[in-house]
Amino acid sequence: MPFILEGLVTTRDHQGKPHVAPMGPEVSLNNCNSLDETHFTELILKPYQTSSTLKHLLATRVGVFQVTDEVKFIAQGAIGEWPEPPEFMLAKKIAGDVISSCCSWYEFEIVEADLSHDRTRLIARVLHQQVQRSFLGFNRARHAVIEAAILATRVNFIPKEELLAQFAQLKILIDKTAGDAEHWSFELLKKYLQDHPRQV
Repeated sequence: MPFILEGLVTTRDHQGKPHVAPMGPEVSLNNCNSLDETHFTELILKPYQTSSTLKHLLATRVGVFQVTDEVKFIAQGAIGEWPEPPEFMLAKKIAGDVISSCCSWYEFEIVEADLSHDRTRLIARVLHQQVQRSFLGFNRARHAVIEAAILATRVNFIPKEELLAQFAQLKILIDKTAGDAEHWSFELLKKYLQDHPRQV
């Protein structure tokens, strides 16, 4: 049964520099021989028409999807601000970049693209996948940061007051269960939202 897996997609811009964006591709489990092995043969990506990720993928046809438990990268990627950027290493099978500290990654190529809607549909074939370290896991604060990152990307569509009210609810989870990285990530997102000039 397909499901959404949250993570980060790295692509390369026209200058060959890495670009990172949070994304939740649709995936299906295949050929799982044990609980420690997760094999994906295909990813279905749905970037918006206006996204830099889509522009890069259409130009290069390749990218890397990473699974990570470091929510600070998800937070920074969501708003496009990188006070603490990740380090990268080269991908194995494509001209691409892997976040050095990720848990696992999937190198892919685009084999089919449907651009008929604002939310595009790209079918990607996995060329190489590798596990680098164990996935530490999430607590309520890390989930709260992910939700806050999603909310921050909606600032042009939802009234800021409504978003800040939802942030206030998420702050309860941050206060109860967050470590330093989660506090830092949440405050980064909150400041971005507060400072954003757009009002719906």
